[in-house]
Amino acid sequence: MRREIVAGVDASPAAGAALAWAAEAAQRRQCALRVIHAYQRAWVDLPIPVPPDEGEALRAAETLVAEAVSEARMLAPGIEVTGAALLGDPATLLIEQSQDATLLVTGSRGRDGFAGLLLGSVALRVASHAPVPVVIVRADAYQADGPVVAGVDTERDQAAVELAVAEAAASGCGLTVIRAWDPPALRYPGLPDDYAAEMETAERHWLTQLVSQALARHPQVRVDIQLYSGGPARALVEASRHARLVVAGTRGYGGLRALLVGATGLQLLHHAHCPVLIARPSAS
Repeated sequence: MRREIVAGVDASPAAGAALAWAAEAAQRRQCALRVIHAYQRAWVDLPIPVPPDEGEALRAAETLVAEAVSEARMLAPGIEVTGAALLGDPATLLIEQSQDATLLVTGSRGRDGFAGLLLGSVALRVASHAPVPVVIVRADAYQADGPVVAGVDTERDQAAVELAVAEAAASGCGLTVIRAWDPPALRYPGLPDDYAAEMETAERHWLTQLVSQALARHPQVRVDIQLYSGGPARALVEASRHARLVVAGTRGYGGLRALLVGATGLQLLHHAHCPVLIARPSAS
């Protein structure tokens, strides 16, 4: 796998924010950045000569890519930045182009999306089907300070924790690990206080052990472990108000491929106040 970030761009404000995030991430990781713009014909393919305005569409696409590459090079000096304008479906092309990448970054809603929607169909398809971790960036939800926040549910979220710790280390910031749970007092009314305290201690110990594997490679990262009484989506959306990135694991293991993001991830993609990284399960 090549150390390369792929960024999907168009003329939308969200794509501009995604490009800036991707360039800064490439700078932090000291890896290459590839900018992709997918353009489409405005007509149905027919067995007739190519319309004369297809050349204009291609030139416009190449101009957009050239400007995006130039901007990325200014944001990330010294980083290898390349670009390509490709004819085809945006989501399909981004998924194909990211096969050998380490990360795929795109805006939450493209230029042609419906007004009022926070998440477009391309972003949803990419987040659901891309083979690599995906970062979705909204134009009004891009902030460069605060901690990295990771949502943890089960051991399957180890990949999300690994990515969150690595991103916090590269950004020089802290990491907040959040697990939504029902406090013992709510699950077992009348439970003695000392038993309830033991259960909470065991829960925190489990989280600490889960995070410790990633911290072994990045011991400088400061970690704050939080247990939240309530649903995971609500906890992570609230935490995103003061975060630079929220990392969530995938869901739908063994189920439909389209459900890979899961309910919590979908809520984050729609409502988070900062960029959202959807992790992928570890190869192991």
